[in-house]
Amino acid sequence: MPSFANVENVVKGVVSLIALLPGLALITRAIQLPLDLQQLMGGLALTAGVLVVLAVYLFGGRLKRLSAQKVGIAVLALGVVGLATSVYAFSYIGEHTIERSVDGETVQLVVPDRPTGQLATDMVYYQGDYVEAMHDPINGGRIARDIHAQAKPTLWAMIFWYTVAQTLLLAAMVLGAWKVADVLERRRGAARPTEQAA
Repeated sequence: MPSFANVENVVKGVVSLIALLPGLALITRAIQLPLDLQQLMGGLALTAGVLVVLAVYLFGGRLKRLSAQKVGIAVLALGVVGLATSVYAFSYIGEHTIERSVDGETVQLVVPDRPTGQLATDMVYYQGDYVEAMHDPINGGRIARDIHAQAKPTLWAMIFWYTVAQTLLLAAMVLGAWKVADVLERRRGAARPTEQAA
């Protein structure tokens, strides 16, 4: 039968693997985003997961000295802020991502948050409909180039908010799980003298 003595290692191992899933999901296209953005954010999410696990591991000694109550408050705060940031991040990504048919294939594009110059004038005419604007037989090509040229600040904003949200949620999950594993380890250690005395 499996020994209860290794339960904390199992918890830490499972949580460490879970921390890598958001990045892996993006890289394997389980979550749909524009390809370049998807690859970049997938790599960042994977990196964030690794860094969170490493940080908790390296600061494990300090974590053990914190009370379960303090860690619980930290986990709750990180979780709430992380969830709120996630909602905002995915809302922002959805509002600034459009689909366009190119040579019979549907591709996703990032559109600028605040268009400037001629693109701003075009969007007033098309009432903010980027898809319709790019299908304009005369100006569609220029509008598509303007969108691409002005989309970089929005792209970086997407990356920033997504990475922050993932890092906060991963930190809450990993921190909480490692503290639970520590509590289990302490209880097991406290039970040993009783077992020996019996």
